[in-house]
Amino acid sequence: MAFIHSIMGPATGLLLIFSYVALVLGAVVVSWQEEHYSNWPPASVALMVCGAVQMIWLTAYLVFRKNKVYSAANMLYSDIFFALWAFGAVVALTVLRVRHHHRYCPPGPEKAGDCAGAMRGQIGLGWALFGWDLIHMVILFFHVQTSRNSWSTPLGKIPLPESRYQDIEEKNTGKPTRA
Repeated sequence: MAFIHSIMGPATGLLLIFSYVALVLGAVVVSWQEEHYSNWPPASVALMVCGAVQMIWLTAYLVFRKNKVYSAANMLYSDIFFALWAFGAVVALTVLRVRHHHRYCPPGPEKAGDCAGAMRGQIGLGWALFGWDLIHMVILFFHVQTSRNSWSTPLGKIPLPESRYQDIEEKNTGKPTRA
């Protein structure tokens, strides 16, 4: 189970990257729509705001990870909240693309290709963000359960499990390997 503990940090970093890219791609789609059609697809705005809020939450977590606000339970609840938000936005965006594709993308091949490509990219990124939220929840669950800590413990204070090699080293040398 040491593997689960070792991937918790990179998993959170990857979730932060997905959130940031969702924000940037959402801004591109919304500005493109505003420029060409003077309207905004609400689902694109919802996914963009979801990415922005999740990015701010995760950035604050990386800075203040030992704060009580970032307990394991609060992180799980926030993952659930952001997963549901991303799921709702990406389903709405998928339905928008399937049902009303020509209302949001122009009929010309050049402009339609840009619009459809950005929309498909945002849909794919939305599903990736939703899926990674689910994966992050599973990693978080195993991280807390295998370390035998309570859910009220801040994530930055959950210790990594000791390696069995450290016990062998202590037995052979008689000195503790940790200070």
